[in-house]
Amino acid sequence: MRNQILCSLISLALLLLASPSFSQSTAEDHVEGDENSPALNTLFDAIRQDDTTLFDEVLPTIENVDAADERGSTALVLASYYNRLYMLDKLLYAAADPNVGGAMGNPIHGAAYKGFTEIIKHLVYHGASLDVADSQGTTAMHYAVLGSNCELVDFLLARGARFDIKDNSNMTAREYADKLENRCMICLFTPCTESDE
Repeated sequence: MRNQILCSLISLALLLLASPSFSQSTAEDHVEGDENSPALNTLFDAIRQDDTTLFDEVLPTIENVDAADERGSTALVLASYYNRLYMLDKLLYAAADPNVGGAMGNPIHGAAYKGFTEIIKHLVYHGASLDVADSQGTTAMHYAVLGSNCELVDFLLARGARFDIKDNSNMTAREYADKLENRCMICLFTPCTESDE
């Protein structure tokens, strides 16, 4: 009897939490100006929580997969930042634009900041711009250098990313590599001889 009451209370609590008047969404997670806001908020939560089941349920109901929340994040930006490769691919195949971002930057910025080379490979395959800068003038190359990620720097260089773009601090990725004295990256920018290393 006690278990039945407990189950009934849990079911009631879940029902109340699922109804709009008891929603737990916060202002920072609210999606502005879109009739699919509850669905988008659920999609964003699924990405943050790595809930692929919920993600798969909600994604087909989303009309604009490039809609952003108040912080300027799109679903693709979040999937990139949280290293959600499965979700990222689903969003890209649902026609999410890898070059759409906002105040938080583009998907490539979040992935580069966190050092997620595999995510960046998928974004580039789907047409992400390598040299786009965020609001601080920072490119994926800057983030890769600042994160001391030689594998990512090598990948970006092989795909033609520039290392001479200045950020808002008037520094290029190459200058950051020099300042950090990171031989691995310096030698990627300018081939080093054995005596240099």
